[in-house]
Amino acid sequence: MLDPQAREAETLSSTEAHSSEPRVLLVTERTLGEGHRSAARALAEAFRRLVPGLSPVIATTLPAHVEWVFNAVYGHTLTKNPALWGAAYETELWTGPLMKPIVSNPMRRNVRRLVARYKPHIVLATHALPVHAFARMRKRGAPYVFGVAITDFGGNSFWTDKYVDAFFVANEEIGRRIAARYRLPEERFVPTGIPIHPVFAAGEEERRRRREEKRRALGIGEEPLILLFGGGEGLFDFPSLIHALDKLTLPFSLLVLTGRNTFLWETLRTLRGSLRHKLFPYGFLEDPQEIFDIYLAGDLLISKAGGLTVSEALAVGLPMVLHRPIPGQESRNTDYLLEKEAALYAPRPDILVRTVEFLLREPERRRELAERARSLGRPDAALRIARHMLTLYAQSRKPAQTSP
Repeated sequence: MLDPQAREAETLSSTEAHSSEPRVLLVTERTLGEGHRSAARALAEAFRRLVPGLSPVIATTLPAHVEWVFNAVYGHTLTKNPALWGAAYETELWTGPLMKPIVSNPMRRNVRRLVARYKPHIVLATHALPVHAFARMRKRGAPYVFGVAITDFGGNSFWTDKYVDAFFVANEEIGRRIAARYRLPEERFVPTGIPIHPVFAAGEEERRRRREEKRRALGIGEEPLILLFGGGEGLFDFPSLIHALDKLTLPFSLLVLTGRNTFLWETLRTLRGSLRHKLFPYGFLEDPQEIFDIYLAGDLLISKAGGLTVSEALAVGLPMVLHRPIPGQESRNTDYLLEKEAALYAPRPDILVRTVEFLLREPERRRELAERARSLGRPDAALRIARHMLTLYAQSRKPAQTSP
């Protein structure tokens, strides 16, 4: 029987999985942060929109005890010694090939069970850890097309394997870089964008309407709305940062997402009465439409540089100030956005406050950042990825051409 911990809550029953053609298996993991799972949910919705009646399965592969150890070590490293994680990331070119078989070994049994149970035609990974195990099965002749959606503006060796049929990347430039670094065929890298929920592909008229409705619901007038994200992992001292921003005399309101950090959410609720600026604390949000509306209502985003968060902000053209990115994947995301002049970087709280003050005083600079962000946005990325995988599946079903 499949380990219950090897399945996401969104996973559908095996009966449903077998009732539609093609059968789609989306694999992710419950590691810290929501980005990888959000990408899987976005892709599931994209497949459903393209093929009505399709029931994609979302599953995880790490056994429960391995998942707990991984998250404990990862979380401790990020909070106590983030530079160590950054150093590990920088050496992955030569350590990755050694570590991939070791890391993937605990999940191989669950991978075999998933494939045996759901008999997928399409497997699509939104997390790096299961890639090697599914690629090994592909090497041994497993009859599915295998895609990998890389959820950052860069990659590492855990995302890559020569038995992957298609890699979906943020853009052509990123694809070329990863292909060259890991000596993979460039034609396998498809510049779709990072998969965000299809609601972000709404037209301009609907976006304007939803922005007005959300701001009206919040009771916001003409003052800028600052969004503060990244509280779920507890890597920011949000209360201190909010007090520092509240000292600014310029008018603005502040909306904070605390994710699954209920202690932080309660703390901010009690803090509201002592601030001169309006504060709207939100906990974990599951409705992608509500998340989209919050982005639309905002005028400036302060956040870490998670691949999904950044991609959602780019899709709506939201100016960003990046603060305390995780060394490794998020520092590479930061470097890319700074290179494209699509965001500003504030490494310390005092610099962050000064940067926010500058942008509040200079709406034209905010507009410039918004235009650059919008030019990089790929709001329809999930739909493009799903469409490409369906095409690969259709091609795999065609009978092989034989010579006369």
